[in-house]
Parts: sequence; C-alpha cells; structure tokens
Amino acid sequence: MAVAAEFAIETRLRMAGLRPTRQRVALADLEVLDIPISSLVIDNSPEPPEGMEIAHVDVVIRLRPIQR
Repeated sequence: MAVAAEFAIETRLRMAGLRPTRQRVALADLEVLDIPISSLVIDNSPEPPEGMEIAHVDVVIRLRPIQR
C-alpha cells in the first residue's frame, strides 16, 4: 500500500474505479482517530422522538494546517 500513497488522490480514486468528485477527493485523504472519551463532553443534545433512544453519537473534528 506504500506505493499507492505516492499517487495523487485523483489517481488513487481512478485506480479504485471511482470518479474523483470533489467530495471523494476531500474524503480520500482523511485519517480517522479515536480520542479519549474522558476529554469530550456533549451537552444539550436533542430529545429523541417518542419511543426512540439515542443509541450512539458520532463526533467529527476536522483539522487543517494553520493558514497564515
């Protein structure tokens, strides 16, 4: 897989048989990491509808290089 990393994202998507749309290009280079649950607090979540319960909550934190 190290060889695939040398190709541009658009090329890697085409090699996988996918059209390199803006969304696919943006998502192709993401890295997913788990953060310690003790460092995150979710407050004021909405009430679920009658007969439903919140089963799971996903949090996405998007990072980018500092732009100067």
